[in-house]
Amino acid sequence: MSLTTIALTAAGSALGALLRFELGRWIGRWLGTRLPWATFTVNLLGCFLAGGLLAGSAELSPGVHTLLAAGVLGGFTTVSAFALEVHLLIRRGYELGAAVYLLASLLVMLLATIAGYRLVA
Repeated sequence: MSLTTIALTAAGSALGALLRFELGRWIGRWLGTRLPWATFTVNLLGCFLAGGLLAGSAELSPGVHTLLAAGVLGGFTTVSAFALEVHLLIRRGYELGAAVYLLASLLVMLLATIAGYRLVA
């Protein structure tokens, strides 16, 4: 991995994380924090942007794509990468694999969260 790729990814990640933090605070003030509206909105927006990035990626240089995909979107939300992977599996004709990956990921991630909580609590 080149130093340029590392720098673009790091800079984009920092920007994405700051955007997520500020958007989360704004949504929390606007809609409240009783339900996780901020996380929901960030993930929804991240998935929308990932889809747009995928559709327009042929027009971007590799550096800009790295900055936006791995960097900004990676720092903003990783669920966008997850949704993009499921979408790509479907587009490639692996519908069953996409369904298994989707359901298994959700279940395993929830179980890992519960296990981590119980280990520390």
